[in-house]
This record gives sequence, structure tokens and C-alpha cells, in this order.
Amino acid sequence: VYSKLCNTICIKPCNTVCIKPCIKVCNNPCNTVCNKPCNTVCIKPCNTVCIKPCIKVCNNPCNTVCNKPCKNSQVCNKLCDKACNTVFCIKPCKTVYSKFCNIICIKPCNTVCIKPCNKVCNKPCNTVCNKPCKTFVTHPVTVCNKPCKTASKKPV
Repeated sequence: VYSKLCNTICIKPCNTVCIKPCIKVCNNPCNTVCNKPCNTVCIKPCNTVCIKPCIKVCNNPCNTVCNKPCKNSQVCNKLCDKACNTVFCIKPCKTVYSKFCNIICIKPCNTVCIKPCNKVCNKPCNTVCNKPCKTFVTHPVTVCNKPCKTASKKPV
């Protein structure tokens, strides 16, 4: 259970297993570095609150697992050098990626893509992309120039 924001930097697959209640309090952005494999398991709801801008850096794929929804504040951007999957969004979330990323959202989410991105949403979502991006909804499959908005020219 995290009371305030912490940044997790994983050199190797990094998880934190808490048998007893554990609290990480951060007045300023702080880093948790794991040299050995560890697991992050949340029995109670996990809240990620950002007082200042925070960045999650993944050298290798890293996952945060929660039994209940995790909240992401608006000032928080998740940046990944390699392909990554975002956590499920209960509320609208903004994500900026340097490379290909998959986005799964329960509610509408806005995304800025530097490179082509795929979107998987249960509900309609708005997308702003420099390059063509595909929107996959439950049944219909469409491109950016239909249900989702694009800032770039029409895909070639």
C-alpha cells in the first residue's frame, strides 16, 4: 500500500512482496531500485499520487499488479523505452510513449503517439497521433480518421 508517490526503477524484473502492511511515503519523487527479482502485490487498493511530475522508467518489462484499481494523477506520465502495456484506466488517462505501446482503457483515454500505436478500448476513445493509428473497439475495427480524432494528415 503506497500512501504517496514513489518512482519505481527496475533494472531487472522488479516486484515487492509485502507480508505485513508496508508504507512508502515520499514528499519528493523517490526511487525504488531492485537489483534482484521481486514482486509487487497489493491486497488493498493501490493509489499512485504525484505531488511533482513522476516518471516510471523500465529498462526491462515491469508490471505493477493490483487486485483493485490503481489511480494515476494527471501530472503523471509513463515513459517507456521498450514496448509496454498500460495498466487498466478507470478514469481518463494521458500517456506519452517513445515507442510502440498497447493501451487498454475501460473509459475514454487520450493518447499522444510519436510512433504508430494500437488502441484497445471498451468504449470510444479519442486519439491524437503524428502517424496513423488504429482503433480497436469491441466489435468494429476502424482507423483514426473515423471515430477517433487525429492531428496529422490522412494516413497513406
